[in-house]
Amino acid sequence: MTVAVELDEMMEFAGELRGELFRIRRNLHQQPELLYDVSRTSKLVADLLRRQAILECISMEPRGITVLPIWRLTPSRWQPVL
Repeated sequence: MTVAVELDEMMEFAGELRGELFRIRRNLHQQPELLYDVSRTSKLVADLLRRQAILECISMEPRGITVLPIWRLTPSRWQPVL
């Protein structure tokens, strides 16, 4: 697999997420959180990452989330992190 093919796959994936990201953005702007108390935003981001199986959230705090990658890009392809 070439870099161009991987880039195409990543762009396709980003395109698939576009609608959902717009929805989340609108939702966050309609119900903003103050300064560092972003627990609702953290939950929305963590849920999206879990659904897309990109990252596993290992900690959710009022000020953000801590994640571990589930997939990594190697020179030849995407592969699971063991």
